[in-house]
Amino acid sequence: MMIDQPLIRIGMRFSRAYPLQTLLLVIGISLGVAVVIAIDMANASVGRSFTFSTEGLTGRATHRIIGHRGNIDQAIYTRLRVELGFRKCAPVVTGYAMVPEMDGRWMRILGVDPFTETDFRNYFNGNQGTNQTETFTTVIMQRQHIVLGRHLAEEYQLSSGNSLTLDVGGEKNKMTIAGLLDANSRFAEKALNGLILMDIATAQELLGWGDRISYIDLIIGNDSPTVLDRIQPILTTGVEIESTRKRSTDIRQLSAAFESNLTAFSLLALIVGGFLIYNTVTFSVVRRRNLIGILRAIGATRGQIFKMIVFETLVLGFIGIFLGFVLGYLLGIGAVRMVTETVSQMYYPLAVSDYSISMPTLAKGFFLGVLVSLISAIFPALEAARVAPADALRRSVLESRLNRIIPVLILSGTIFTGTGTGLLFLPGKGLIPGFTGIFLIVVGSAFWMPCLCNWMSKIIARIMDATGNISGKMAVRNIPKSLSRTSVSIAALMISVAVFIGVGLMVDSLRTSVMVWIDHTMRADIYITGTDEMNPGVPDWVKDEVGGIPGVNDIYFFHGISIQTGPYKFTSVYAPNSDPAKRNWVWTTGSESETYNKFDKGWVFISETLAWKFKIPDNGRPSLVLPTDRGNIEFNIAGIFTDFSTQGGIVVMRHDVFEQFWDNTQTIGVAVSATPGTDMTELTDTIKTRLGDPGQLMVIPRSQIRETTLEVFDNTFAITIALRLLAALVAFIGILNTLMSLMMERTREIGVLRANGMTLGQLWRMILTECGLIGGIAGILAIPLGTILAWILVFVINKRSFGWSAGFEIDPVHYVLAVTLAVVASLLAGVYPCRHAGQGKIADALRME
Repeated sequence: MMIDQPLIRIGMRFSRAYPLQTLLLVIGISLGVAVVIAIDMANASVGRSFTFSTEGLTGRATHRIIGHRGNIDQAIYTRLRVELGFRKCAPVVTGYAMVPEMDGRWMRILGVDPFTETDFRNYFNGNQGTNQTETFTTVIMQRQHIVLGRHLAEEYQLSSGNSLTLDVGGEKNKMTIAGLLDANSRFAEKALNGLILMDIATAQELLGWGDRISYIDLIIGNDSPTVLDRIQPILTTGVEIESTRKRSTDIRQLSAAFESNLTAFSLLALIVGGFLIYNTVTFSVVRRRNLIGILRAIGATRGQIFKMIVFETLVLGFIGIFLGFVLGYLLGIGAVRMVTETVSQMYYPLAVSDYSISMPTLAKGFFLGVLVSLISAIFPALEAARVAPADALRRSVLESRLNRIIPVLILSGTIFTGTGTGLLFLPGKGLIPGFTGIFLIVVGSAFWMPCLCNWMSKIIARIMDATGNISGKMAVRNIPKSLSRTSVSIAALMISVAVFIGVGLMVDSLRTSVMVWIDHTMRADIYITGTDEMNPGVPDWVKDEVGGIPGVNDIYFFHGISIQTGPYKFTSVYAPNSDPAKRNWVWTTGSESETYNKFDKGWVFISETLAWKFKIPDNGRPSLVLPTDRGNIEFNIAGIFTDFSTQGGIVVMRHDVFEQFWDNTQTIGVAVSATPGTDMTELTDTIKTRLGDPGQLMVIPRSQIRETTLEVFDNTFAITIALRLLAALVAFIGILNTLMSLMMERTREIGVLRANGMTLGQLWRMILTECGLIGGIAGILAIPLGTILAWILVFVINKRSFGWSAGFEIDPVHYVLAVTLAVVASLLAGVYPCRHAGQGKIADALRME
């Protein structure tokens, strides 16, 4: 009996003898692992950047006093220290500024009182001695001075004494760099890379906040209930204390669904790569069928053959995994930029980018790569191990075994797809049941493939019989005759093409829904907003100034706030002064006239995302309680409208109702309707000129908003392009492996045909016809599966991720492209097998057995 080590040497020698086949296997695992590494690297980067940007501000603070409108009166801080004698507190002012000297980079302003900071953030109490003390003395004494981290300053070749321009809301403020801080840890260095430090009074002046501050940091020890009870009475209406950890978690959760979807798509890419490994290993088993038969005949056990195949695959898998690490890092650099930009645009600003790759990411890629390699190798290895020595040379044994288990495969496929369908309709917001359901449906459809191939082959055979095409009739009969190979190949090709269809239809459906939403909600021609995201106010004089410009037919404005506390944290409240009926709302339920009547009585509209997030019913008499300047007020809900915002959701109410509960609110937007026939470009330029400094206000035509929104959307789903390309690559390589397997197994058959007079041209026609049929069958079967995948992604995954109700758009172009992809990939993959089959000697082929 042979020992395992010689068999392993035989297996590895085979891999070296066929480098192209080995390369295909390595590519399959490396591509899958690379996508997983890149996406995980991007998600981890967002997490670390968020930690550096947010936790770096929090420091050792355990709690925070914050207002529901995002800022509070600094008198609360004075009472906290003077009346209560509480010393573990520090006032903070934060905002954002664009810095031209840093290539237009957005930086976070952190205004603090250095005398109270020593207990909170370690930027002020490192080992920098006298230099640090002098630096902060300068900051306090001269209000136009700032402090930067040394690493950040060196990145942009800045030093103490240099000037820096801070663009806040279009106003450019010249500041002097008073000094540079040496971070005392890597964490502090990363945090400082996104911050501009200054005295709190300078920050208030810069942001135009007067005597208001962003929040008050607190350090509360084990006696927190007692301390909180002491502090609570001095808090004014709309001000509350919250845990810093909870707030960070709440903010981080805003992008959780987006990141989970990216992870799921990366795992799908790995699964697609697994099909490539499976096809390649299967081809290697076919190629060594004679060798395996000889090894079995001279004493090799089934277990030894199984170990040989699995060990060889794992060794090559390890090579692919490590190549995937390198490729994943290179792809990850682009993915980090893409994901960071998307998160900053859609959820919360990230001032720091981190391109490092962590050990957990590498461990995840390694584990998944090994797992997929192992699973992909098991079935071909079992096939090789189960073959009896005498059967190794007989193809009919494998085919007869497959035909016997077709009923079992049909039943298994039905169980898988039924279970997957059941998981899709489980209540809740969890994504794991949804993606598990997709996986089970895909696997179940693959189990049906032998039966479907037989059925479709019979239909095509009747068509070929009617045409009298001999090559065509032989080609179509070859498909069921080699069902163990063709069905697997068609299944792999079908799944790859189905992914191509499903992802394409999903993106189109969501994109079309967003376009319709923009067109319905934005009825005005030009919009005017502030440039400062932290304080996007529009001066009242703008309305009068714009109203007198020729070409302006009508204007309306809206006030609004963003709620920062309570259960509806991060929810935006808008109050337009116009008739809501002028806007083409898309309601999820209810009568339109009844909805407007309720709104006129003081009820509110809410976005679908808000209703989904808080499980607000769309029947009965739903309501929600919002923190206002008059305390917590309950508002009845008149209707729920479709919306694609990604923050905490939107509440819309009458302007007079809004002013009843909120004081001193700003106009945050002005909408301009032009008279018919007005040139929009000319009118936009006129408004910009009339308003003066373009830096303080943004004047944006509707078309530009539409383009920008769609650009953000396209960036969000850019990863799906990589997934579709990977699916196309796997489709091509997978069918190439299968065709090579078939040609090798039919060597003697081809020799007999050529000995009986078949020309090379007829041989090429037969093989290419068979290739085209395989591609056509896979493409046709991919249409229903791809459509089902798209439906699940739009109505289940998308709904559970974001709460959006999108339409379902079916563009036949995707079907045409998919079938074309399958057929062309099959035909191109058939060229090499044709050449290989035609070059063999007839006499050698006839001596095959």
